[in-house]
Amino acid sequence: MWGARIVTIVATAATAAVMVACGGGGSPLRPTMTAAQIAQLFPLTAESEHFTFHYTDSLPVDQTSQEAFYAWMAPQIGMTPAQKIQYYRHPNAGQIMAVTGHPADGFADTTNFAVHTVNEWENHEVVHLLAFLVGPTTDFFGEGFAVANEVNPANHDLTPKRHGIPVHDLARSYLKINQLAGAIDIVVSDKFQHSGFPGEHNYVAAGSFVEYLIEKYGMAKALQLFHFANRDVSFSTIDTRFQQIYGMSLSQADADWHAFLSQ
Repeated sequence: MWGARIVTIVATAATAAVMVACGGGGSPLRPTMTAAQIAQLFPLTAESEHFTFHYTDSLPVDQTSQEAFYAWMAPQIGMTPAQKIQYYRHPNAGQIMAVTGHPADGFADTTNFAVHTVNEWENHEVVHLLAFLVGPTTDFFGEGFAVANEVNPANHDLTPKRHGIPVHDLARSYLKINQLAGAIDIVVSDKFQHSGFPGEHNYVAAGSFVEYLIEKYGMAKALQLFHFANRDVSFSTIDTRFQQIYGMSLSQADADWHAFLSQ
């Protein structure tokens, strides 16, 4: 079903710029480096069709894989940004924190239409940037959508994976040891960030749930989950919107997803 995930919606820019990142909600810390210091970190620049890459000799970028992912992902969302994505490759999360103020190994800065990553090419954070243009959503659906699209079109691998393992397989392994939260338990952003489960487990839960929705009901419906007022909407608001999109309660979809994982 992954090969036919093409939709024809017209995306509109979100009304307010926010920073989207992996690693948690709340206000990010302030960067500790000046613009001049940051510029010195990236002596090399390269241009491709949709990206401007900033990197070093010791940390090159994979332009081919990055453009292949963009060419696959942009039509899934149904939009084409007018500007190139600024791509910064860092040696570690510490440098990303110094540059952006956010402690993570991947960060999507929607204000500057940029991604900061430790990887030679990036899918997750690029998804955040593109999906941001559709509209705001909760942390659960936002991270879930990004995880559900952690694929590698350059290698013809369209199965979403975390750390090389299919996301559904990871979700099943966490479910077996009672370490997988239900969608209804973490769909509210504050609950997603403070569930009592390891953060990575919540990313996997969200990714598996959203991937399940995409596989069963299509991409167009999943993109309608990006039309909330903001990331902090209540459970009742989320559930009402979910029922409008899918014709069922979030609780029913959660039960169906768990039944799928248990097969």
